[in-house]
Amino acid sequence: MFTDISNNQGNIDIKNVVISNNLDFAFVKSSEGVGWEDSKCSQYVSQLRDLNKPIGFYHFVRWDNSGNNATNEANSFANIVSKYYREGDFLALDFEVSTSGRSAYDLCSLFIDIINNKFPKQDCWLYANTSTFNSNNLAGIGAPNWVADYGVNNGTTNTKPSIANLIAWQYTSVGSLSGYSGNLDLDNYYGDIDTTTPNHGNDFQFKIIQDKVYNGLFPNSRVFILYPFSLFFFFFLSFFRPFFQNTR
Repeated sequence: MFTDISNNQGNIDIKNVVISNNLDFAFVKSSEGVGWEDSKCSQYVSQLRDLNKPIGFYHFVRWDNSGNNATNEANSFANIVSKYYREGDFLALDFEVSTSGRSAYDLCSLFIDIINNKFPKQDCWLYANTSTFNSNNLAGIGAPNWVADYGVNNGTTNTKPSIANLIAWQYTSVGSLSGYSGNLDLDNYYGDIDTTTPNHGNDFQFKIIQDKVYNGLFPNSRVFILYPFSLFFFFFLSFFRPFFQNTR
């Protein structure tokens, strides 16, 4: 489980909250629109870096401003987050606004492509609510999907959203955690964390692929490529092993 915070949480002691509640990690709002950095980002990152955990950074897009597009917002996000990012951290696009008549799918897809090219060892997550995912076919982009779906929004989990590539589910905005008196977003996380290796990011993607195989879901072409190849390699070695042994 993790929480996501911004300047709205003021001087929250996020390090203490993560430790006290045994959270996997925390997401921090780094930026919004073009050229705007969250005023508490630096403070939160300074606290969280003391922990042997990755940090998530999310960018709140403002495509309701027609002058903002996927390119200038992605570049702004990259410029701001590069001051804090370390290999293994998470990056996410937070999509909650209108697009001024433009294609949400195209905007999100291009933004994610730009971020993935700038940070090639991490796949950018895509955050939106279930309705937005479904009405814009955003799961078809193939990103790790972070879905907001609160149900009755009473601080507890309800029905898990059925969105492909689900990496995280934000299940409430009125959660309660030890160490903070206000409401917090709470999120269930469906990946894996290996804090002994610097590149946590790729671990998550292989976890997603693994889950798709086990669940019989194949929306991402990487599953078709990696999984059959691994089976072929296994049977190849099994078949030719006696031959190699006999020639020694």
